[in-house]
Amino acid sequence: MAAFSSACAPLLALTLLAAVAGARAPAPPAAPAPPAAPAPPAPHPTAALTPAAPALPAALLAPGGGGAARVWALGDSRAEGRGLGASARWPELARAALRGRPALLLHLGDWVRDGRDGGEWARALGALPPGLPVLATRGNHDRGPWWGRLGLDGLAAGAAPPRGAPAPLRAARAGAALVYLLDAEGDEGAARAAVAAHAAWRAARPRPAPFILLATHRPLWSRGPHGDDERGWGAWLAPALVALGVDLLLAGHDHDYERMAPAAGGAVAVVSGGAGTWTAPLPGLSRRPSRPDRPASVVFSGRPHTLSLEITPATLRLRAWATPREGARELLDELELRAR
Repeated sequence: MAAFSSACAPLLALTLLAAVAGARAPAPPAAPAPPAAPAPPAPHPTAALTPAAPALPAALLAPGGGGAARVWALGDSRAEGRGLGASARWPELARAALRGRPALLLHLGDWVRDGRDGGEWARALGALPPGLPVLATRGNHDRGPWWGRLGLDGLAAGAAPPRGAPAPLRAARAGAALVYLLDAEGDEGAARAAVAAHAAWRAARPRPAPFILLATHRPLWSRGPHGDDERGWGAWLAPALVALGVDLLLAGHDHDYERMAPAAGGAVAVVSGGAGTWTAPLPGLSRRPSRPDRPASVVFSGRPHTLSLEITPATLRLRAWATPREGARELLDELELRAR
């Protein structure tokens, strides 16, 4: 299956905004014609995305294969108020990131404030440059019919998702990395079964890529306002990171940047929810009990930011970039991982 492409996002944005504006205007004396349904964007042919349980297709199983790739990653780019869609800082952050010429965008969830509002989606997607492939994991604010209609679940745009919800576990290639996308907003039983089935299938097979990433919306470990393991999935998710050989665990949800020391099994957890209007300035604000297996926090920042990932067959370099003003960026954090 192909991932969503932003190639049609500007046209979709204009179409949706016109439909929303028309819906709010007073009705004329004559009966108005029903508004035309917005045309869904076409899936991008180069960003392969597929349900990952239990088996991966041969195209994603090339041990040691895959070349270099530059990935732009971020989370929580939504506005705080309803009806606005993306944060006022979203276009600025996009322009700053795109100067690095990324091959794709990895979004960690919460594009909009209200996932049921087509106008919000129009504004959020309208800032994307044409032709940029998108991999996305659903945030709690993204829930609603537009996620599936826009093809953000990896299905052809407008197709009905399986069982009425996104696949719990999906996978895609980003150069020398295999990227898992775990839906944290669906049914826990379905997510747990999908991960267990895939881990069992993987157990007897070679490592499928030099680097393995898992992206989800809600963090397993966080000193931000939501705290550790908000949905209580950690009892099975933490061991799954080891079983799948995950090198980098990416999440959003908390509006800050945080990097943990490597957890048991070697996974480095990073929280990146700083692409929105407001961020959390201080750690330790959550009342949720900490997980006993939470790794030590290495870096915490409440500054707005995005991430860049430089992936080669030998190294994965993560950089967190603060964007204090238009046209400027400052390095917040840097990490280099070596291929296993």
